[in-house]
Amino acid sequence: MQTEVEKLDGKFEGVIIRKNKSVQTYDHSGDTNGFLLEIDSIRDSFIDEPGVQQVYMTVCDVGKKKGLHEHAHKEDNFCCVSGNCEIVLYKDGEFTTIPMGRGDYKTVKIPPGIAHGIKCVGDQPAHIVNCTYPPYDPNKPDQIEVDAGDW
Repeated sequence: MQTEVEKLDGKFEGVIIRKNKSVQTYDHSGDTNGFLLEIDSIRDSFIDEPGVQQVYMTVCDVGKKKGLHEHAHKEDNFCCVSGNCEIVLYKDGEFTTIPMGRGDYKTVKIPPGIAHGIKCVGDQPAHIVNCTYPPYDPNKPDQIEVDAGDW
């Protein structure tokens, strides 16, 4: 089953947004007990690097922002699994935002060279999972802070 994909162009070329597949789950008696959210699958080849090498979750508190920065080599694949946030993209003086979270689950692939940050826009903290390649190396951090004013 192919999922819905949107590719950004212009200054944000290389950014890909994929709607996530949500599957209702059931207990042994057949009653619903929640859902499963598929962030990536080899079937879709969405994360096309030779295997995700690091997966982590970050939490952004209500009304807060997390670091506008870019990477020279690293690809990020963000999915907000709880709460609501905006992925903020910035390049050459231009911003664009991608809303995501409860009711609008998606994964956003951000290639190297595009600055990005996270804003919590809901009334509860946003929990964001990142599947990244290559993994963070504290001896050679691939993170370039970006000053874009009040984003």
